Amino acid sequence: MILCYDTNELNNDSIRMFINHYLITAIRKARSIDECNDLECDISELWIVTMKLCTDDYFMNCIILNDKHINFLHLITRDFFVYTDDSTINYLPYRFIVLALANILWSISFHELYCKNLLKNFPDLFGRLELIRLDDTIDKVVLDDYIPRHMYSFKRVADGIYHNLRTFQSTKSSISISKSLSTKKSIHSLIISYAHDDIDFCQQLHDVLVKLPQLSVSVNFNNGKYLWEEIAQTIKQSHLVLFLVSQHFYHSLSCRQEFTYATNTLNKLFIPIIIDADYQAKGWLETRVKHIRFVEGNFSNNCDELFSMMSEYLSVDLPSISSLKNSTNIKQWDSADVQRWFINNGIKSELYEFYQFVNGNELFLYAKAILEFPWTKEYERIKLRFEEKFNEHDQHLSSYEFLKFINALEQLRNRYFILFKTN
Repeated sequence: MILCYDTNELNNDSIRMFINHYLITAIRKARSIDECNDLECDISELWIVTMKLCTDDYFMNCIILNDKHINFLHLITRDFFVYTDDSTINYLPYRFIVLALANILWSISFHELYCKNLLKNFPDLFGRLELIRLDDTIDKVVLDDYIPRHMYSFKRVADGIYHNLRTFQSTKSSISISKSLSTKKSIHSLIISYAHDDIDFCQQLHDVLVKLPQLSVSVNFNNGKYLWEEIAQTIKQSHLVLFLVSQHFYHSLSCRQEFTYATNTLNKLFIPIIIDADYQAKGWLETRVKHIRFVEGNFSNNCDELFSMMSEYLSVDLPSISSLKNSTNIKQWDSADVQRWFINNGIKSELYEFYQFVNGNELFLYAKAILEFPWTKEYERIKLRFEEKFNEHDQHLSSYEFLKFINALEQLRNRYFILFKTN
């Protein structure tokens, strides 16, 4: 049940009872080879359930500060050392256990008190993490198996734990962003931090922001390759960080890493943008009160509110989104106007790159020609070519996305038909 729901959907009292009356005891029993057969699930399943619960700070504290008075922090870390020993690391059934334990340690490492405990009692943790991180055997082996949603690759986890331990081991940065922004800049850099499940919204916002000449926008759309060092460097060089806050963001350890690094370690300027209509910030996000909430169907007004806040933070004059809209005469459109039309209609940006219309006349003539035939024929004609072109980015063209493009073309044709007919 726990693996099927987000932690916010679980009843706190019921899960706390489950932790204290079953989970702790079951893990202790499963750690004993003689008693493993008495349980209905093996130790790896129990650690995966624990990993999922530890993505929520409340449940993680219930586990570590359990009613059984068991030093669970030490138990988890000792098991991590046991299962990553030279004599056991290559035993295939242990691979998921190692990955689950590492993910648990990453969740724990966001808390200073627990981090200091680890640094004091397990000084060899840095070395063990580094040894396994350099050997990608674990990640290669588990690629062929089902990976639970909240489980990250070992390299990503090791980078996260390593960074958090180093952060609490050394003095925090005392960078003063307000002073660094006292002199005006012509170009301001920003980075968008988001959960991959929210990539569609991120793409939509990104496509608007890149039209502002005052901004240089960075975002990682390559979900298959996450390099923490590169992300950290980009955050460090940015003047502002936009966080796309949602349930997915809250449960993502990668997003939490980026958030704490930008706000706590670097003291960067940041704006949380709540993109879930009903989401209420909690836990480690709860104290971040100044934010913008994007309401469905009101994207333009929400963007104007965001631009206003960004203008205040960066001391720069940003235009309203209405000024980014197209000219009413399609014959005067250049390639930038065509791209803006794609953005305003929420059409997949890769379709613009695929067609590369150079002006409004080309776009209109294509709309007129393609709408003479069933849209499915054009979809079948270009789908393979589209996916070959964007194969590196693992981009696919769904019939839904293409139909959205066709509907926008139909509106365009109907709107400008008289203009072309009279000429």
